[in-house]
Amino acid sequence: PGQLPGFLLPDLAEQIEASLRTQQPLMVGNLETRRDFTDVRDVARAYVELALCDESRLGHAVYNICSGSSIPGKEILRLLINSYGAEGLETKVDPSRLRTNDVMDIYGSRNRITSDVGWEPTILTEQTIQDFVDWRKHEVEKT
Repeated sequence: PGQLPGFLLPDLAEQIEASLRTQQPLMVGNLETRRDFTDVRDVARAYVELALCDESRLGHAVYNICSGSSIPGKEILRLLINSYGAEGLETKVDPSRLRTNDVMDIYGSRNRITSDVGWEPTILTEQTIQDFVDWRKHEVEKT
């Protein structure tokens, strides 16, 4: 919640809202790419846990804060569409949005932080997306 345009979730949400208003298809890029999504609230909790833990527990200088698995863009879009109640929304691939050098799967390893500090993400992607959509709807109501 609160993430501004320039990232997948807010950009897709903005396009879904526009498609619902105009009844035009949602134009997308390659939704087969997979990315490691972690809720910012989990990330903030990881920072706090790292900052406050006994330094003797820290066995490394660098930690990845991530979920450790990747989710395809098409799943993010499906969850967003469901959160908007727009299950019948038509989507089309826009060739201009395709990148020939796009890495198909990006994810991290959280083994170090889980082992040293015990941190792991607790907020499911479905909850992140629903909270984001609820926040956006609230922001629209304020304007």
